[in-house]
Amino acid sequence: MRMRLLTLCAAFLAFAAHADYRNYTDGIQALERSDLARAEALLRGALAQNSEPKERVRLYGSNFQPYLPQYYLGLTLARQKRCPEAMALLNNAAYRALLPSERVRQVATEDASVRRQCAATGTTVATTAPTPTPGAATAPATSTPAPVPASNSAPAALSASELAAAERAIASLRSLINRPGASAVAALSNRINTAVAGIERARNGKDSPALSRELSAGNALAAQLGRELAQAIAQTAPPPVVPAPPPAATATAPTVAQARTAPALLRQSAIAFYGGDYRGVLTLNAGAVSGIDQGFVRLLQSASALYLFEIGGRKDPAMLKRAASERNEARRLYQKAPSSTFFSPRFIAFWRET
Repeated sequence: MRMRLLTLCAAFLAFAAHADYRNYTDGIQALERSDLARAEALLRGALAQNSEPKERVRLYGSNFQPYLPQYYLGLTLARQKRCPEAMALLNNAAYRALLPSERVRQVATEDASVRRQCAATGTTVATTAPTPTPGAATAPATSTPAPVPASNSAPAALSASELAAAERAIASLRSLINRPGASAVAALSNRINTAVAGIERARNGKDSPALSRELSAGNALAAQLGRELAQAIAQTAPPPVVPAPPPAATATAPTVAQARTAPALLRQSAIAFYGGDYRGVLTLNAGAVSGIDQGFVRLLQSASALYLFEIGGRKDPAMLKRAASERNEARRLYQKAPSSTFFSPRFIAFWRET
């Protein structure tokens, strides 16, 4: 029974295999279609989830490719004439260390081309600057005010933390559109587009109070949609098998309702984690079950807390502490190393830390 249950939970997680690369691959595809706004949002999401470039990773199945989020996001921004931001990414030391590799030769060639184009506009250093109107050349910094950006801008009147929060919120919302179960959630795309438009309007208008309100509403919507997606998945998932009570049940034997407790909690945690509702995973009471069952729930809680810490810009030490605490308990109870098939490289490295 327990092995069947854990197999069911593993099946849910299998859908999320290499999920940390989905934003990356979708972002590259959007870039190839010249859908620059979507490419930017997806690639920023990939960078927030896993910022370490690698010469070779398994994106899915047997498809091994370089993982270079800095390059593709930099290329996306350069095509929008946002050379200062592009150069900040292309000058990333870890990314540049991979350029001599034979596996990334084509990227190195394109990288050099982007640098020449940006150099022609006077951009040679990695600095943050307002975005010019698309199609206009990026001029060196002067005392003349920059033109008002048409879209996807970084208004100078807002702080760096506000701009980063806006980027994260937009990426988080847009990533929900392609989640499994999205078609079953009422008006999901319209709700997301409305929220994103509100954030972008406040950001482009350099309105800090309005941006704060829109971010609060957008983050609340993302959490709500995460729950709705999880519910949509749960409605289509097969129910866990619960064995009938033994013929000679005693007063101390578990009831059918009690027997359902472990499957329900494990299934609930897997669905929430798979649906991207990481905060929902953290609200579950792992203490309601014991042994390997509790270890499994705490494993997902540790991964959820770490992902929230990373997505939040690594600014919440309490979230990192929660991730470490749950990891330590999961190690003790689950007694198995998390599989790289189901969890991100960042979490695998975190699990191995002492």
